[in-house]
Amino acid sequence: MFNEFYSLATGAVCFHNGRVVLLRRRDDADVYPSIWELPSGRVEPGETIEKALRREVLEETGLFVKIDACVGYFFYTSKEDQRYIQLNHFCSLNNSNPNDLRVSSEHAEAKWVILKDAFNFDCSENVHNILLCTNRMIMNGIFL
Repeated sequence: MFNEFYSLATGAVCFHNGRVVLLRRRDDADVYPSIWELPSGRVEPGETIEKALRREVLEETGLFVKIDACVGYFFYTSKEDQRYIQLNHFCSLNNSNPNDLRVSSEHAEAKWVILKDAFNFDCSENVHNILLCTNRMIMNGIFL
């Protein structure tokens, strides 16, 4: 698996007062229509992971975040058969109000969800696993 070429993507578990941001993909999306996901996207050439994560979160949610720690990663293949590894980070708000959350043109809906309720949303197994890791880290006092 690691002898193959993977592009880099990054995802954010935006956390505030026990809630996380989930985004619902548009119904007409080419891949995973209507599924809930984390703010995420590819790291562009010459861009750091941190810069890409902040850019993607701002573009997709309107929020400014502070990156606290990596909570996990997963592999996926895009509709163009490009292989990615997505590094997911726990993020807190940085000079943003949770009411500033907005939906981007890429998504149909954006909302703050109580973390334990996020498991009831139609997310990919990868996203559910990242949320599970985040919940365990919070329960063990690693965050907050």
